[in-house]
Amino acid sequence: FENEVVKAIISHKWNSYVKPIFLKELGLDLAMVLFLTLDVTLQSAIGSVPSIILTAVTLSLCLYFVLNKVSQAILATSLRNHFDKFWNGLDVLSLGSILLAYGVRWIVSPYHSVQVFAVALPVAYLNILYYLQGFEQSGKLIRMISGITYGIRFFIVILVICMVGFSFSFFILYQAGSGEYGVGDKK
Repeated sequence: FENEVVKAIISHKWNSYVKPIFLKELGLDLAMVLFLTLDVTLQSAIGSVPSIILTAVTLSLCLYFVLNKVSQAILATSLRNHFDKFWNGLDVLSLGSILLAYGVRWIVSPYHSVQVFAVALPVAYLNILYYLQGFEQSGKLIRMISGITYGIRFFIVILVICMVGFSFSFFILYQAGSGEYGVGDKK
């Protein structure tokens, strides 16, 4: 904005109203990701009581963000416009994958939940980038990375297709974690 009055109004609104809420949300999101990371990485190393505490704190923070996201969606004029925004979609993906991972841990088995947590953790960390936009120096970088990623989105689709194909190829060759290489009958 070039008008000094408009700059002053926006600066006052940011500092008076938005910044404290923004920093609180950043702190809570960082805490959720930290507790999630500790819960997943230390689950087998620590006793059941600390693991239950880590899980409870992580899920409490996750449910806080789910309720926040639901209230934002209700207040939005159009759900389609609300979820068309990249950061809202990433937020839903992050929260959904965390809840899914804990559901798999409790319903199926802790062993099978590892794969879901392996997807949930990077997505949760990527979600922190949203909050880094609010700071002057990191905000420039995040907007630049977002613009570049949007520009190469079709290349990324092709790359992901190739990676998935080769991943399944190596999965088959490695016999799904059996530790034995090769194909064909074992005799």
